Order: sequence, then structure tokens, then C-alpha cells
Amino acid sequence: PAQTPEELYGVETVQGFQAKGQARYERHFLNKEEYFETDKIQNLKNMIELCQKKGITPILITTPFTVYYNQYVSDEFLQGFYATIQSLTSAYGISYYDYSHDERFQTALQYFGDADHLNEEGANYFTNLLMEEIPELKAYLETH
Repeated sequence: PAQTPEELYGVETVQGFQAKGQARYERHFLNKEEYFETDKIQNLKNMIELCQKKGITPILITTPFTVYYNQYVSDEFLQGFYATIQSLTSAYGISYYDYSHDERFQTALQYFGDADHLNEEGANYFTNLLMEEIPELKAYLETH
């Protein structure tokens, strides 16, 4: 049988990640007037356009988060987020890859510094996955 996170990492570690997840969520979401600020979306559009102008293929990626962060993120927020991403990918003809709920990471606490940031080991593992799984990156690496 698969081991629980508590069995793998210890109750104290898991409780620490649960507390970090709630704290990170509160920092990112509580008391926000607006989640999708027009100026930030415009900045992203400007970066995409700059990349395309310079012959660089932009791709959008959401990095992995732990279940201890994701459990707090509302469906309402996710719907708005994915709608915003969808409008950008459609408008610019670019790809989006979502690793936010990836099973390989959700409870793999050895890869995280806190509930929503990879540590060095996690970053290395994730980078290797990207090089294998992202077609645009794979194609680039094969020709450079």
C-alpha cells in the first residue's frame, strides 16, 4: 500500500506544510480587490509580443504546488484564471502547460521549500520533466 505523506515525511513536517499552505494562500488571495489586474495582464501580453517579435516561442506554464496550497484555491478563482489563460493562448497562438495539480508533485514534499515553491531538488526534477514533456522545448533543445 502507498504510504501517506505523514508516514513518509512525519506528522510534524506535514503539519508545517499545511500551515505554510494556508499562510501562502492568505498572502496571495485574502483582501484582494482584483485577482487579474489589467496592468499585469498587459505586461504578460507585452512579453509574449516581444518574444514573438524576436522569433522566440513563448509558452505559459503553471509550476507545481502542493495539495496543502491547492486545497485553499477556489473553483471560482480557477475558472477565472483558466479563462484568462485561454484567451491569451487563443489570441497569440501559444501553448499553456498546467502542472499546478500534477500528481508527481502534490504530496512529494521533498521537492518543495514551502507549499507553493519548489526547492532545488524539485526545480531540477521539474526542469527535466519540462525538457521531456514540452514539445516546444524539446524541439528547441534538439536543434540547439
